Amino acid sequence: MPPSLEFKGIEFKSPLAISSVAGITDASFGNLFSDFVGAVFLGGFSIDERTISASKRIASRGRKEFIFEDPLEGISEELEKVRGYIPGVNVRVSEKNPLLEIAEICNQKNAILEINAHCRQKEIVESGSGESLLRRQEILEEWIREVKKRDVVVSLKIRSGVVDEATLARKMEKAGLDILHVDAMKKEGADLDAIRRIRNSTELFIIGNNSIRSFADAKEMFGRGANMVSLARAVLENPAVLREISEGIEKHFSETGWYNAPKHICRGGDLRALAFCCPPLNECPLRRTLKEFGISEKEYIFLKKSFAELHGIEDDRITCFGNIVWCCKITKRCSRRDEVLRSMDMSPLDYMRMKKELSEFLLRCLKDEGCDCS
Repeated sequence: MPPSLEFKGIEFKSPLAISSVAGITDASFGNLFSDFVGAVFLGGFSIDERTISASKRIASRGRKEFIFEDPLEGISEELEKVRGYIPGVNVRVSEKNPLLEIAEICNQKNAILEINAHCRQKEIVESGSGESLLRRQEILEEWIREVKKRDVVVSLKIRSGVVDEATLARKMEKAGLDILHVDAMKKEGADLDAIRRIRNSTELFIIGNNSIRSFADAKEMFGRGANMVSLARAVLENPAVLREISEGIEKHFSETGWYNAPKHICRGGDLRALAFCCPPLNECPLRRTLKEFGISEKEYIFLKKSFAELHGIEDDRITCFGNIVWCCKITKRCSRRDEVLRSMDMSPLDYMRMKKELSEFLLRCLKDEGCDCS
């Protein structure tokens, strides 16, 4: 079975999602792939007078659009058709009241409400919606605060490279945002560093999107801190891609027990990867990372040793630095580490679970959220 994720009372049966594509991603489309995804973001739906008018102008030049004369009724009917996944409702909106009305629908139907600050179609931007909202972040903050009063899980869909994503993420998290859905876009391939920067700046649930056409692509996004990855165009190009990626995730999870384990710091991983680093002996990415986040080398070493002591992980004379808390990911070959694991009767899965716990411990302590090592 693929790993399931629990978040804000929602259980996603898979860390795979389908992102919204105007005129295409409706409930019937999502139902075709319900065996392989945990969520489908329906839409984008234009829900107020200005954005509906913009959608009609877009449709007049031949692009597909969802156009409801009564968005509340149309979206409610779509949610009734959903089978086998958590639905998200991606909305293009230029004013608060229609957004709050849709929030009530999402609350009733157990759907995620996703504000579209991503669309860059000229008509949508000129209507005051889509990407233009990233230039008016105080409006987004107000909307998110108001929507959260309706007891609904809120996602914000953005495109990287428009504003500083880490700063935006912190502001929106403070306003009450739950999920940041990031189209990690750059000229060639995905902007994986944008995912890493956001992960290192926030505790938001991150959905990574862009250029994911294989399990290897998904793994790269997970390794920078994404909780979930989404596909859209790739599904249209190759309907079997979700099955292929799902099988890859399931296999990787069965072997490692940590589906979105970070890449090593020296390979571009996020702060969670401190769990895999050795002591800072040479001039290396670890030292630069510790300095960037204001972590002293002494503190880092103390925290790892404290974790080992708290969990009864004894020193050894075999591994390079005398304790497996300093060892790398199980996917990286190391005969010394493996010899110690055998002597401890610790399976590769148990080792990676320990590393995940170590990662969470380090981040808790570094963020002063209750560290039990003093």
